[in-house]
Amino acid sequence: MGRPFCGLLVVLALSVSVAIRAQDREIPRGIQAQPGAPEPPTPAFQAAMQSNSTIVTVDGGGTVTTGTLTKSLTVGKEDFEAVLKDARTLRENFAKIEAFFAQRNIKDAVEFAESGAKGVDELEKAANAKTRAGAARAQLTIAMSCRRCHLAHRAHVLTYPLKYGIIVGGV
Repeated sequence: MGRPFCGLLVVLALSVSVAIRAQDREIPRGIQAQPGAPEPPTPAFQAAMQSNSTIVTVDGGGTVTTGTLTKSLTVGKEDFEAVLKDARTLRENFAKIEAFFAQRNIKDAVEFAESGAKGVDELEKAANAKTRAGAARAQLTIAMSCRRCHLAHRAHVLTYPLKYGIIVGGV
């Protein structure tokens, strides 16, 4: 084995060791107390996010969507009643998300939630008209609202398994 390969093995072993030690750690209280530190999401907030993720999921590039909406909008197998059911759930969730961020006075996150709710309006309109293309466009509007908010406010706290926080202050 060459030196570069041995060095890579040492770095890999150290990385695994650090990850294992961090496995069950919470966001340290000292970090939580700092201005602008990530705030752990409430269980209700997490439930709304997980529900939205089941309905509209976006890949890392923000282009490919999966979830129940995609299944309901499969060409030739459209299920607009299921789309309307998902729209009702999304509407409830976006109202909760908007309230969460309004309570914390995070203006851009409130605007992202409002944009998602407008996407839900478009989704309902297209589903009622049984227009697959309109529903798919609305799905992307919703997904991109989620993605933009996550890019601005979702913090990955480096633990294993990953913990998530919400960036409350300005970045």
